[in-house]
Amino acid sequence: MSWDRKRILTLVAGSLVTVLLAQNLVVGPVYERLSLLAEQREDLVSSVEKAQALADRLPGAEDDWEQGTRSLPTADEAVAHPDAVIGHIGALLAKADLTALDLRFVNPEPGKGFDELIFQLKARASLTQLVRFLHELSVSPRPLRVETMSLAKDARNARVVTVDLRLAALVLATGDGS
Repeated sequence: MSWDRKRILTLVAGSLVTVLLAQNLVVGPVYERLSLLAEQREDLVSSVEKAQALADRLPGAEDDWEQGTRSLPTADEAVAHPDAVIGHIGALLAKADLTALDLRFVNPEPGKGFDELIFQLKARASLTQLVRFLHELSVSPRPLRVETMSLAKDARNARVVTVDLRLAALVLATGDGS
């Protein structure tokens, strides 16, 4: 009986060792690889869904681009009549309850396909008014951006700053720059 018992224990121990080796050498790596493939599949499906969403929006984006570029004046028109942009900046200042000390057209800067018309603005404002103006500028339908901004503390009133802004207005290029 002890011989049979010894043989059974050897068979059980050998089976356990075989199962453990199979687990470590075959099943574990295969399971890890399958898990990695499942994660990669999820990432791929997510990327495909995002790409499809972008593709679905493409016709609308092309229409928006066409409409936006059609609304831009040409550089020649804007240089000849910078008052339209100055009027727009003035309207943004009024929305922010801010008064310009100086607002003037500086000069155009040629670009590739587009030109930038440069405007210099100097104003005294509270920080609240300045933030309101910058917000109005950022949500404005006319493409304007702040190139440089400097702030100086007002010696007479601690709640007021003097701000110097260099603004660029985007226009369609004409002539050799286009």
